[in-house]
Amino acid sequence: MTNLLEFLEELHSKSIDMIDYFNNLPEKEIRKDYLKILSGEILVSLCNLKINLKFAELQPDEFKAIFNSEDKQIENYCHNFTDNLLNSILDTLIFQSELVFRLLYANLTGKTVVERGINPILAKLFEDTENNWQKDECRLMVLLWIIRNTIHTGGIYFQKPLGK
Repeated sequence: MTNLLEFLEELHSKSIDMIDYFNNLPEKEIRKDYLKILSGEILVSLCNLKINLKFAELQPDEFKAIFNSEDKQIENYCHNFTDNLLNSILDTLIFQSELVFRLLYANLTGKTVVERGINPILAKLFEDTENNWQKDECRLMVLLWIIRNTIHTGGIYFQKPLGK
């Protein structure tokens, strides 16, 4: 978990640098809000990791007792804990990106932000053909939304044969 600690510290530092980079923009600018929310999620994950590491370091007997001193349970906990931290950051990144895309789409089309489905939004923003993705960036975004939906449903994903 030490590598994860270093990774999260570096990621948080970079997120702060990005917020500083956009500091000259108006207070309610979507890019600033997006970065602040993402940076906040990274910071929460970093703090959670530090708390867990400190507890395991300072109270090793109590930490082990929680898991009946079973190494496999401790290993499973550490794996699931780090997985959950990274998933929360990825969730925030993808969900906030979706909100930004919806806002941009609404501004470009004059439609509401609550347009159903992401496909028409991606097609408009990336000037591509909906459901017949020709551009690599659109295929990447569709892949990210498949990942998002899989995470959102706890790992269960059923691909729709139509409207891929």
